[in-house]
Amino acid sequence: SSNPSVTLNVPNNAQVTLGLVTLGSGLVTNVGSNSTLAATSGLTLAGGTINLNPLNGYTTTLRLDGSGTQTLGGSGLISNNTGYGPSSITTGNGGTLNIASGITISQLNTISPLNISNLGINQGTLRSTAGILTLNGVSGTTWSNSGIIEAANGRVELYGSWNNTGTLAATSSIIAFGSSFSPNNLGTLSHGSTGSFEVANRSEERRVGKEC
Repeated sequence: SSNPSVTLNVPNNAQVTLGLVTLGSGLVTNVGSNSTLAATSGLTLAGGTINLNPLNGYTTTLRLDGSGTQTLGGSGLISNNTGYGPSSITTGNGGTLNIASGITISQLNTISPLNISNLGINQGTLRSTAGILTLNGVSGTTWSNSGIIEAANGRVELYGSWNNTGTLAATSSIIAFGSSFSPNNLGTLSHGSTGSFEVANRSEERRVGKEC
């Protein structure tokens, strides 16, 4: 749909499954607490917005359920809004999640984390402005970032095997390397005066931030 000022609500305790669909400009999709918005053939945004709205400790999920590589494509915004309960962006059926360059995902939740899992390739902008954003790939594979991953007042944690040819920006908070990584695969690192990089749970914590 491309109708302006149209709202699609996935109520609490529900699952809505979409087929091959494009969420157009002006369409705002709100996903309630303990609810899942699923898509069976990837998902394309054409200026649309998806709001994840967790509540009461329950998980709110955006899940791409097709088999194989699933693409979150086009251009648009996905936000995890403040509420008590984690949110998840992931795949089902063993799929791998690719995020296109026009997609921005923002973690705005000061209380609970946003977890993005089964990553393959990120070309978009993944930003934490509050709370914790965690990124992880499919077990036994290496995920890659050629876009922007930014910690701007919120923390970002990178897990699994990963490499970066894009930008890791610790603008005003911390990006933590929670798994093994190669210094040769760090790509571009940038940080502001209050930003830093950590090697999580190791004595050399923050050393990377001082050297970049």
